[in-house]
Amino acid sequence: GEVLTEPAFSIFPRYHQLRASRQLAERVRLHANQHHRLGLKYLVNHSAGSGKTLTMAWMADQLDSLYTTDNRKVFDNIIILTDRKSLDKNIRDDLERLTHLKSKVHFAKRSSQLADFLAKDRDIIVSTIQKFGYIQDKIQQSEALKSRRIAFLIDEAHRSQDGKMALKMRKVFTAEGEYEEEEDETPNSDDIAATLEKLNISNQVCVAFTATPTPKTVAFFGEPIDVYSEEEAIQEGYILDVVQHIVSYKTLYHLQSSK
Repeated sequence: GEVLTEPAFSIFPRYHQLRASRQLAERVRLHANQHHRLGLKYLVNHSAGSGKTLTMAWMADQLDSLYTTDNRKVFDNIIILTDRKSLDKNIRDDLERLTHLKSKVHFAKRSSQLADFLAKDRDIIVSTIQKFGYIQDKIQQSEALKSRRIAFLIDEAHRSQDGKMALKMRKVFTAEGEYEEEEDETPNSDDIAATLEKLNISNQVCVAFTATPTPKTVAFFGEPIDVYSEEEAIQEGYILDVVQHIVSYKTLYHLQSSK
């Protein structure tokens, strides 16, 4: 039968996506050339409507093709961490738009897949933010992984009302017939910072994306290297201005009342 394929098309980054991606790559490149080591952490403050998953895709592409002046690849692995919903849809769609990366990108929902991709030294690995602690445990416990140069691009999940997210463990029945413990809620950037504070990240670059940086997050990661505000997203038409779309009870009553 006839094989249907989507026509090729070009996508261009919005200005802040290009700005953030280039700035990150340039900072990392300069540091790697001057100091011959990593151990870097950055904060990106991009609101809803910023196209965060596509920004991360472009960043992964730039970092994956980054070389030092002595022609050494800066990173062995790029690890993108996001929430489950985004892993299933947003980040998968956005990364697959970059067709030249298709053979390099590997998606891991389960710890067993993650361990396999790390062992096989896959270029770009995408998983859930719940797996951050698991990956760091793997890295710290293995001499081979400890020496890997790894970039983490971490997309913070939305906070609860009190800004805290409890980590509850649940058992997941995997396809291999084994149980796997998995955290039921996602850590936020404060949790990521608390984890990293205890670790040796001299071979890592950690980039945290958040729409709502807390003082603790800023204290650890530093001031954001790029900011795309909610106001900008509203002006550019990517999210609605809630204030302009409020309908009063009185208006609703008149809309619903025939008298």
